[in-house]
Amino acid sequence: MKRRVVVTGLGAVTPIGNTVEEFWDGIKEGKVGIGEITKFDTTEYKVKIAAEVKDFQAKDRMDFKAARRMEPFSQYAVAAAKEAFEDSGLDMSKEDPFRVGVIVGSGIGSLQAVEKEYEKIRTKGPGRVNPLLVPMMISNMAAGNISIQLGLKGKCTNVVTAWVRDMFYFDEKPLGEIMQELSHWYEFNVVFEKESLKQRKFTIETSRYEDIDKVLKLIEETHVVTCRKEGKTIYIQ
Repeated sequence: MKRRVVVTGLGAVTPIGNTVEEFWDGIKEGKVGIGEITKFDTTEYKVKIAAEVKDFQAKDRMDFKAARRMEPFSQYAVAAAKEAFEDSGLDMSKEDPFRVGVIVGSGIGSLQAVEKEYEKIRTKGPGRVNPLLVPMMISNMAAGNISIQLGLKGKCTNVVTAWVRDMFYFDEKPLGEIMQELSHWYEFNVVFEKESLKQRKFTIETSRYEDIDKVLKLIEETHVVTCRKEGKTIYIQ
């Protein structure tokens, strides 16, 4: 039976509203989110307009100390995720945090952090660079900060590609790691009857809508192993 995917909660931080309610009201009112750029000096630029997030106060949406260690893109992601989490009614005290994951699409992270710290290197030397530069600027920290703030310990990843071909793409990873990640999606236990198989390198591509039987058949055909499914357990030899 195919797994169903449903939307149970919504969150929004947008140029026309910083909550779902504000965003929806903005849509109904025909509100325009594009305006003059205010976040940097555009004197030398031909383009003067952008769709900026406006009037966002991170301290009102999350822990203030945590917010200070995030760049705006991470703050926006955490705020929207917290709203969606609350909207869903999910009670993590009743859930297994290792089975709750985060996937965020974040194209580039924080260029302004890179620019600011580069200027420090250029004018004051490398000793003045913020030691938190990397965790503040890399794009996957949107997903990482959501996981930290909400206590989620399952799969945590970031999508930066212009198009996403499949939900599952494992390129040259050990089979043990691949099966562990797949088990989070399909809810089964994995037993390797030959311990050496865990470290074999594999590339697996599957459609996001494939059922587990098709995934196992693909693994067998591509990598010359035998997969046996008994109830909620899969044996690989």
